[in-house]
Amino acid sequence: MHGISKESEWRTTPIGIERVPAFRPRSLQTLGVSGVDPPLIPETHDGRGGRALNTGIDELGAAEWVHRYDAAWLGKDWARLEASLSDDVEFVSRDFANALLGRAAVVDSIRAFMQRVQVHEYNATDLASHRSGLVTVVTYRWQMQWTVGAAHRSSSGRDVLVLRKDDGDWRLVWRVQLAP
Repeated sequence: MHGISKESEWRTTPIGIERVPAFRPRSLQTLGVSGVDPPLIPETHDGRGGRALNTGIDELGAAEWVHRYDAAWLGKDWARLEASLSDDVEFVSRDFANALLGRAAVVDSIRAFMQRVQVHEYNATDLASHRSGLVTVVTYRWQMQWTVGAAHRSSSGRDVLVLRKDDGDWRLVWRVQLAP
């Protein structure tokens, strides 16, 4: 896999998307993600959605896709989240014993989680991707600070995503969270 070094990550800055040192916190506003959305990308479908330039997706494109996906679920933008998922998407549990199958089941699960919790901070770092034809595998590390009720929680892990090009857009077809 071609990866971004562990010492850097892709981040949206006032001057565009650039590589910056990793593990620097990126705070999110409590109930939304204003200021987190990446800038419009003229070559993409409607300036937002995962259509890659030409036919491939490079690491910058993968980082932009992950950023939009994270902004959708963190910002509770369910329509945008649904648009990033394939109809037959599958979310697999860490132990590979259970899975959610289908766009509606995945969105309902994320919606239920976000209704119970308040996310204070979320970071995605150490992104790497590999493309083969119409499929791209993306991995990245994440860290999250959140509360449920009065309990403050901290969690981290590594996501493995499989994106497939459907009708010109990159959509998530498979995801698993692994221990950090």
